[in-house]
Amino acid sequence: TNIQFLGLDAPLRVIQVTSSLAGEGKTTTACNLAVVLAQAGHKVALVDADLRRPRVHEVFALSAQGGLTDLLLGAEPKSVVEHIPIDGGPSLSVYTSGPVPANPSEMLSARRTRVLFNEMAKHYDYVIVDSAPILPVSDSVALSGAVDGVLVVVHAGRITKDNAVDTVERLGRVTAPVIGIV
Repeated sequence: TNIQFLGLDAPLRVIQVTSSLAGEGKTTTACNLAVVLAQAGHKVALVDADLRRPRVHEVFALSAQGGLTDLLLGAEPKSVVEHIPIDGGPSLSVYTSGPVPANPSEMLSARRTRVLFNEMAKHYDYVIVDSAPILPVSDSVALSGAVDGVLVVVHAGRITKDNAVDTVERLGRVTAPVIGIV
């Protein structure tokens, strides 16, 4: 509900979910957010853009063979999407990571990523993008320029206040559209 209200002034169609470090629950949060939005009757795509340690395919027991990296290289969306039925409502469209590239940061910061997400936003009410943690790698900071909003997951007791502050500061340096912290 809060995500929907945040989009009153400017539409929040493409939402990136990230964290400071690995193991804070960003993939779980992204998957649950996508499922809840689909249960509410929205047409939702879940994209695994963590091209270092992708996990969305594990959550839904899918193959990660075809996915985001294939789309960025020009594959047709229907050739890599998996549809998960959600409680009698619309299905959830899941785009796994695809093959892990040698250059994730460069691939995610390319103009093609923004174009792809803009195209997806034309076909879905929400595009939820799971991404790598901020502090170890620059992938998510680069990716933040291609989304409408960034949701930062913080695991209480797992990371320090300095980790959380550093994460938000790194996003702030590139004027990432941070919409909240969970």
